Amino acid sequence: MDETLLMRCLTSIVNGGIDSDSLVDVPPATLIQSMNTLKQSLYAAIDFLESELKIKNIVFLPFPIMLVPLVSFFSKNLKPNANQLIMLRRWFWACSFLQRYKAGTNTFVVDDVKTMNQLAIDASTVLSFDESKIDVGLFLKTWRINSTAAKAAICLLAQLNPKSFVTGRAVDLGQTMSAYNSRQFHHVYPKAYLSKVGIQFHESNVIANICFLTADDNLRITDKSPSIYFNEINSSIKDSAFDAALIPSSVRDGSKPYSEFIKLRAECLYDTAKKLIATGVV
Repeated sequence: MDETLLMRCLTSIVNGGIDSDSLVDVPPATLIQSMNTLKQSLYAAIDFLESELKIKNIVFLPFPIMLVPLVSFFSKNLKPNANQLIMLRRWFWACSFLQRYKAGTNTFVVDDVKTMNQLAIDASTVLSFDESKIDVGLFLKTWRINSTAAKAAICLLAQLNPKSFVTGRAVDLGQTMSAYNSRQFHHVYPKAYLSKVGIQFHESNVIANICFLTADDNLRITDKSPSIYFNEINSSIKDSAFDAALIPSSVRDGSKPYSEFIKLRAECLYDTAKKLIATGVV
């Protein structure tokens, strides 16, 4: 975490805002006590992100400032009940897929700090989110591992416990979600293969064409056509691996044109995102 974000977290605890300049006039004793609270609530927020959402590094948060409302919540309540955890998860997914902080405005962050403080105190609080406002085009954006849309999609796919296409074993999310490693991601329809059939890079390099994959799987698949490598996957693990990667059942023989595959996969991601906002779980 950088200093600015840490100070915003502290400010949310002290006075419910995020302008750290406002801390100048706060009595030292209050700041010292608030620093102790910050340490506890920050650990609790990190534990929530790790245990509930499988996120182990702040670089995968679609918007790092999302940490501020979370810390504010845990500063008031270190032991959320089941309903509060559901609401926290739904809020996380709503912020991610509705791109709530995309405009860079601080107004929504301050509003969410207030909402989180209310949820922390009143466990019966129900937060309302309109999942129908997600744009399926979010998943057709260019794949750049540091973009907010890509990070949201990575977090989504992590919830499904992705598996190796070759062995069926679970992808090690402890390693994959702890640091950027482009080798842990794979274009389902390989870029090199698509280039050979006339699909340009900007069309192939989109979020809906990405899945988790081990480095070994990447090496084995390389630039093979999906019609070849899909059918090389052992039948005993194929469905479970493809389910975990949100590969639509109608394209699992690899014979469908790229345009059809990408449309169906984007819809799968879109439907799953809506479910996460509506229920908090896949």
